[in-house]
Amino acid sequence: MTEDGIVYDLIGQKEIDSSDSLALAVSASTGAFRNLQQFRFDSFEYSAVKRLTIDKIWEDESDINGLRPDTIEVQIWANLKATNNKEEVRLPYKTPIEIRATDNWTYVYDNLPKYNNEGREIFYDVTEIPVAGYESTSQRLNDENDSEIQFKLSNKIQKPLTISGEKIWLDDGNITSRPAHITVQLWRKDGEQERQVQFNELATGYQSFYGQVNSNDFVTQETNSNKNWEYAFSHLHGTEEIEGVEQGIQYFLKEELSTDYKYRYVSQVIGRDIVNTAIEVEKMSLIVNKDWDDKGYESIRPETITIQLLANNKLQGNPVTIGVSEKWTWEFTDLAIRDELGNDILYSIKEIDVAKHYQVDQIQENNKITLINKFVKEEPNPEE
Repeated sequence: MTEDGIVYDLIGQKEIDSSDSLALAVSASTGAFRNLQQFRFDSFEYSAVKRLTIDKIWEDESDINGLRPDTIEVQIWANLKATNNKEEVRLPYKTPIEIRATDNWTYVYDNLPKYNNEGREIFYDVTEIPVAGYESTSQRLNDENDSEIQFKLSNKIQKPLTISGEKIWLDDGNITSRPAHITVQLWRKDGEQERQVQFNELATGYQSFYGQVNSNDFVTQETNSNKNWEYAFSHLHGTEEIEGVEQGIQYFLKEELSTDYKYRYVSQVIGRDIVNTAIEVEKMSLIVNKDWDDKGYESIRPETITIQLLANNKLQGNPVTIGVSEKWTWEFTDLAIRDELGNDILYSIKEIDVAKHYQVDQIQENNKITLINKFVKEEPNPEE
């Protein structure tokens, strides 16, 4: 096919389902030929997409307390349902978006991907970043399978307030690396200062929700897999009077990270939810070479030697036997650089059952250890 003297080659085509909304992704590059623009289509893909509409509703008696902001922030979440070999996943989709009063508290997001790169369908929902003095709820207005998604966010003046959320694990379902439970702390802002909230600051009757606690203790909640990693804080005062003016209290959450846990995950609080992303464990390799310092006595060398890897002077794995067929070299791979506490691991090698007449010296340089077996001639005993 040609147009204005330019020749195009068809490099890809895809069948389109007319029931889906469509987005076209095309990339082009300019060739290096002088006086000639040569365009090349690097990708050519039609991808089914979804459309999200969010409407904000205020249930505050026409802003009776004067607490309503001009903008709010909303987090869009992309959910992948469980399959035969993959666990259900809940992902934050990009960064929070803003919804403004000047836009009549409505936001439309076009071209949300319908599928991820594995072909799994994405189901979207939204949560609001908490607004001081209000309790927020999110309601889906249509079926989750629709490509036209509609949500209503309602903000109520509620006395007392309840804040709830969930812990989200992004670790490919590796539940063995997760702690048995987590603890979530309740914090608030006092102007530019931040501080933890104590039980004696909650509304009367908080014991019915938290149980018998010390009134001077900080407010925390523990959650685990049996609770679906969900948590809630109740009996919170939404507002307080400062110098005769009613003001909203800005609450937020933090996660207590145990020592052996904070080096496994990066924790991020998004509104009322806490997302923990697994830290990729840094790995290294260690090469071991055997050198012989035994000129003239080569014939008595052993055919093989056995070496043992140690990590911080503790046995690591099983002994390894090497010899001429391995060219007296061995590589230990997939070794963690740091332990669970974040400390560097020191690796060393021990040679087992050193052959008679030999002594072993060890030289380590970066990720390489050289074992030097030196022949030691026995001196005759004068008395003999």
